[in-house]
Amino acid sequence: MYSKFNIEEQSSLPKIPNHVVSIFSWLVLSFLILASSIFIVPSTYAQTTRLLIFFDNNISFDQQFQQTLTDLLRKDGKGPALERSEGFKFDLLAPSEEKTKQAMVTYKVSEEDFPIVLVLTKDEKQVERRLPQKRSENGDNVACEAFYQITGKLVERINPKDGAAMVYIPGGEFLMGTDQAEIDEIWQKFGWKEEWKENTRDESPKHQVYVDGFWMYKYEVTVAQYRKFCNDTGRQMPDMPSWDWQDNHPIVFVNYHDAVVYCQWARVQLPTEAQWEYAARGGNTGLNGKPRYTFVWGNELPKDRGGYGNFADEIFIIVFPGFPIFEEYNDGYAYTAPVGRFNHNGFGLYDMAGNVWEWCTDWYDENYYQNSPSQNPQGHPSSLWRVLRGGSWYDDPYFVRAANRDGVRPHLMDLFWGFRCSSPRFPR
Repeated sequence: MYSKFNIEEQSSLPKIPNHVVSIFSWLVLSFLILASSIFIVPSTYAQTTRLLIFFDNNISFDQQFQQTLTDLLRKDGKGPALERSEGFKFDLLAPSEEKTKQAMVTYKVSEEDFPIVLVLTKDEKQVERRLPQKRSENGDNVACEAFYQITGKLVERINPKDGAAMVYIPGGEFLMGTDQAEIDEIWQKFGWKEEWKENTRDESPKHQVYVDGFWMYKYEVTVAQYRKFCNDTGRQMPDMPSWDWQDNHPIVFVNYHDAVVYCQWARVQLPTEAQWEYAARGGNTGLNGKPRYTFVWGNELPKDRGGYGNFADEIFIIVFPGFPIFEEYNDGYAYTAPVGRFNHNGFGLYDMAGNVWEWCTDWYDENYYQNSPSQNPQGHPSSLWRVLRGGSWYDDPYFVRAANRDGVRPHLMDLFWGFRCSSPRFPR
C-alpha cells in the first residue's frame, strides 16, 4: 500500500457547500494569477526539490525525521547538498519494485522528476536504492546519514566486485594528531624510551578536521580477495610469506601501486589519511563531550589473552627474541591473524590497530599537519613517500597508537604491509 506524506485527513467539521468552495477557489486562483504577473521569482532561486522516498512501514516518517532529512540535504560545504533548493517535497512509497512502477504511473511521475531517491528500511543492512535509475550521486549517502542519525545504526553492504563488506562511515569532525603535552603524558605513563619521541614530530599539531561521509572496508583485504583480483586481471600473486598463504588472513607483500590497481579493479580507492584516522577512532572524536583515546580501544595497554588486536606480544617474542613487545599480552598469533578475529571499533571496523600496516592515498610529509586543510584534507601535493597507518603484527605499543604516522616509498613492499579500501560512494 502506498502512503503519501501530504495525504488528506478526514475532517469532522461541517461540509462546506460546493458552490461556496467554487467561488472561493476562483477568487484565490485569480489572486495568484495576478500576483504571479507582478512578482516573478527566478526558478533557479526559488526551487522546491521533490524527493521520492521508499521506506519501510515500520519506520515512523514523522516531522522530526523529515526535518533531519531536510537539514542533511541543505548542508553546504560539510556534506551532501542540493543546489539552490528552498524546500523539499517528500513522496513516500512502499519499497518493492513492483509497487514502485505502479506508483510512478499512479502519481504520473517519471524517473527524471526526482533528483534524489532514498530507500529507508528498518534493518540497517537493507538500506538500498532501487527504481528509478536516475539518481543523485549523493542520494545514497544522504539516506545512510539519515538512518544513522535516526537509529544510531550503521549501514553495511557487500561490494559486488570482490565480496568485501563495506560500512558507511557518517561524516563528522574529530581531533587529529597529537601535541607535545599529550606525547609527554603518554611517554611518562608507559615509561617509553625518550628517543622514540623523535618519531612523533609529524603528529603535531593536534587539529580539528572535518571529513564527509564515506564507505570503508570492514576488514583488511584478504589473501582470497587478492587472489581473485589476480585471477581476473592476469597478475601474479606476491611472494608467499614464511607462514604460507591463508585465505582469511590479510594480503602482504603489496606495495602502494599494487593496492591502487586492486582498488581500480574493485571500483573503490584507498582512504585518505584523515579518513583512516577518523574511521580508526570509531566515533571517539574528542569533541562535544566525546572521549579521545591513545589507542583504538582506549588508553590502557592490553593484558592477558584478549581481543584487542594482533601485535608484537608474548607469542611474537618466542619467534623474534629481543624485540620490544606488548608485555603480558598474548593474541595467539606470531604472524598475521585472520581478519575480524579481534574486537571491532565503534564503527564496526576490524584490525584498525595491528595485523598489517595499511596504505593510504596521501603523499607523506612530516610537516603536513602544520598547514593542512580543516575539511577533507588530501595530503601533501607531492613527496617521496606514501602514508601507512595502523601498525602491524610486528609492532610494539608505540607504533599502534591511533595518531601514529609513517611514510614509505610507494614501490616498496614488506611482510607486514597490506591495505583496506574506501569510497566516497558505494560502488555499483
